[in-house]
Amino acid sequence: MNSSVSNSWFFLDTGSHNAFFNMAVDEVLLSRMKVQNSRPVLRFYTWSRPSITIGYFQKVIDEFDLQGCEARGWDVVRRLTGGRAVFHDQELTYSILLPRSAPGAAGSVLESYRTLSGGLLAGLRLLGLDAELVSFHRGKKRHRRAGERSPHCFDSPSWYEITVGGKKLVGSAQRRMPYGILQQGSILISTAGHEEFYEVLRKSSDKIRGETGERMTSIATCLEGFREIDLLKESLIRGFRQSLEIEFLQTEFTREERLQAGRLSRNRYRSREWNWYRRS
Repeated sequence: MNSSVSNSWFFLDTGSHNAFFNMAVDEVLLSRMKVQNSRPVLRFYTWSRPSITIGYFQKVIDEFDLQGCEARGWDVVRRLTGGRAVFHDQELTYSILLPRSAPGAAGSVLESYRTLSGGLLAGLRLLGLDAELVSFHRGKKRHRRAGERSPHCFDSPSWYEITVGGKKLVGSAQRRMPYGILQQGSILISTAGHEEFYEVLRKSSDKIRGETGERMTSIATCLEGFREIDLLKESLIRGFRQSLEIEFLQTEFTREERLQAGRLSRNRYRSREWNWYRRS
């Protein structure tokens, strides 16, 4: 038995929702981790329309043309997790929620990334992808100086993120609370729409746009037009079972949790105060 994780997790597929509700659901699920002996949760979800999530500490007004986003009908929302902006459209998004009492959850950010990415990696390989983890030293060498980096998450892989042929396929970010850990990630099925995303980045340039395009890939690119999202979900679940030696129990998003997520969606995640101003 792998001692780094609990051997029984909950699984939840919440389907397609808008950006504000999607982020609210993760916060509600994170609050589950406050309960003694709570189980880890793996959640899958998608987006009802193209959206941008910005990292918890990003300066949205400085980095994005918000009028351009609105004109395109794109939602923009601040995540609980850090990192840089992610454009969400043709992808599968995952979140993992761990109680701090779970074995291994008290380790460093990099240690938990490496453990959790092992499940993703195994699932993507079962799908037929020649995927690999970016090692600590390789990831370190690929970072640009701060002034040269774009606000786009897929500009370059970070430590223990997943690439195919040296190109980033999965972007992930974490938030660590005294009672639990939230890791969110975007698994690109297609990069369609990402070219338009650059048009709303204030700090974009032809150089950054070209370099970022060369550094990212998608499942559809690697597997000749792949669109079978249910097969992707099944492969990832199998990958987590094999890599982390866990079993999944189906869980439901309760009526009370749904109501709570609805309130958070309206009162926090749609608010200008939350989305426009940098958190500290």
